[in-house]
Amino acid sequence: MPLVVIGIGLLLLLSLFFKSLFTTQSAVDPEALKALDERVKQMELKFDAAEATLSEMEKRSKAFAGRMAERIDRLEATSHALSEAISENRAVSTAKGSDAGPERPEVSRPSGAEVHHEVKPGETLFSISQRYGLSVEELRKLNNLAPDAVIRPGQQLKISEAH
Repeated sequence: MPLVVIGIGLLLLLSLFFKSLFTTQSAVDPEALKALDERVKQMELKFDAAEATLSEMEKRSKAFAGRMAERIDRLEATSHALSEAISENRAVSTAKGSDAGPERPEVSRPSGAEVHHEVKPGETLFSISQRYGLSVEELRKLNNLAPDAVIRPGQQLKISEAH
């Protein structure tokens, strides 16, 4: 007898299970569906706007890349032309026998007196050192300048020490 009761109980459970499986009862609120549908439409509008923005950005970036390529080409051509002009200038200078470089001014150095140079706009330690026949390192040592020191117009630099 207990087996019969268990069998009937299982039959009832199976029938309830299949009934709930195959019957379609809509427990979804129609207002909730409308709200979801509206949100989906809003999301689609935002997506379309994002696609349009992306497309415009792609067009702009391609145009920008084209302009940059043109500028780079012009710079390369200018650089090449300048390199050729420098090479020709060196060839002409060598042909004239002046391969010693630019003339350096004679620095009158009274015996025992210090010589100074006032930095002018656009001058560098290199240009000043070349002018007086010194190395940049010698100029730095004379003036206690660190390797990353910056010189300014009006600054007085020691060119030679008093002896």
